[in-house]
Amino acid sequence: MQALNNPMMFHENILSDSTIGNALMNDVFRNDISHDNFYQTGYEPMIFNRNNAFALETVLSSVVPLEKEVIIINTGADTTKTVELCLHHDITYSIVETTSTYDNWKVIDDLMTAKGNISHIIISFSPASSITSKELMQLGKLTEKWRIGFIVNSNSKSIPINDVKRYNIDYLIGCTDHTDLQSFILARRSRLVQTEGNSRSSLYDLYGYWQKALWHRRPEIEPMAF
Repeated sequence: MQALNNPMMFHENILSDSTIGNALMNDVFRNDISHDNFYQTGYEPMIFNRNNAFALETVLSSVVPLEKEVIIINTGADTTKTVELCLHHDITYSIVETTSTYDNWKVIDDLMTAKGNISHIIISFSPASSITSKELMQLGKLTEKWRIGFIVNSNSKSIPINDVKRYNIDYLIGCTDHTDLQSFILARRSRLVQTEGNSRSSLYDLYGYWQKALWHRRPEIEPMAF
């Protein structure tokens, strides 16, 4: 399958060999946690020498099972890329409009009841979006209620690690330097281990990149495959 981003064929420098990186520590983790203690958060960081679109495609290709569908929260122009990638990877989706009122998210409850095969809620936003922390919290509660995954693609402000956990985010995607030259994925470890063998493309294999990242970091837990 040809990549939409036209990245180079897989080779080592797609995945950065840095650990977590000062930019990521400062912007996302706000120095609330040290490199050594990061394992205790339950999340795994991966930094890519590719843009945000590459990281988003890697998550979508790897975490959504073939027989499952997703709900995309419409944030305007930021939603276009997500829809394009879902179509490219044959991922069936439903679009739901954003709302500031919790009761108005009832359409998600209706979709979950009617379809029964939805695996994730996805939301993307940039500085032009008006997504609030309240809305992220509401969506996080819905994913927890229905026991589905929550993918957040942020091209605007960073989200501190404590809020990532509070919003029940399973996969946070963003840029490390605000220039879209490097991107990162912050993945909940308990979800990440379930992605082995799921990827629709070897170039966008999130589990494979995680194992390579573990090998580079020489962690307390050894790579499960390499």
